Amino acid sequence: MARIIRVAVANITTHPHSPENYITIFTEVLKLCRSAKVRGSDHLILGKFSPISEGNPLGGIWGQFYRYVNIDKSMPALDLDKLEPIFSKDGSATIPIPDNIKPNLRMVDFVFFPHGHRLFFSLEHISPYTALSAFVALFNALQIFEKHGDVNVILEQKSDIMTEISKLESLTRLTLKFTIPNGDDLSHLKNSLTTRYGKRLNATQVTESYTGSRKRSLTPKNDDETMASIELALSNGEVTAEGFQEGTKVALKSKRHPEVFTQRYNPNQMTKVYTLQSMARSLMDKFTRKG
Repeated sequence: MARIIRVAVANITTHPHSPENYITIFTEVLKLCRSAKVRGSDHLILGKFSPISEGNPLGGIWGQFYRYVNIDKSMPALDLDKLEPIFSKDGSATIPIPDNIKPNLRMVDFVFFPHGHRLFFSLEHISPYTALSAFVALFNALQIFEKHGDVNVILEQKSDIMTEISKLESLTRLTLKFTIPNGDDLSHLKNSLTTRYGKRLNATQVTESYTGSRKRSLTPKNDDETMASIELALSNGEVTAEGFQEGTKVALKSKRHPEVFTQRYNPNQMTKVYTLQSMARSLMDKFTRKG
């Protein structure tokens, strides 16, 4: 019977950057063995990774994040047989589970390509933005920040927001926010934009805002540079649009719509991890072209 794998994509960047540096960061995060709280009592930790091709981590790595329940041992546990809380001899709350044992393990498979710095991860046990908050915390732990500076982690967002924007009767405001991306694999126009902002202005983040009116709608599709900035924002930040549709004011936000890819596979013929690796390889060109 065919199964389905759903995958989201995170863009991980540092300044300056190199493929080797990204592997170093993953290695250091693994050695730290620190978790990030994701929701309620759930935590996420980088569990393991290894090269897709033996001996060549720069060609890509695959691994797993571990999601588990971090039990608060200061709270009492319930003995269902006796319907009584469990206390120690001195009367304090106690849970008969060793500190190194974490229950409710769920594994989040991932593939990461240092060239292109995209992290493809399965959504079987986590949502895109729940994962994002954990990734930001894990890759920006104090020890990582002190050595590498800010590690930007941004979810890839659906590029079809421009289709939704074009349907508006009038576009009255367009705001683009993005971190300056690395210049690798960018189109000439996008690379010229990042050079202008990053090298000439020494900026690390950019916010562009355009205002029109109900009678004179903004027309971003008429300007190649604005469209290039929009694509940069979809991979490195966010796009927000405001306007009117059928007389009603509406707001569109790209962050509400992360890119999610779906693939069917036969587990008798192909493993879930191999399917994820295959999807990641086929999607890399798309995202490096976007920036």
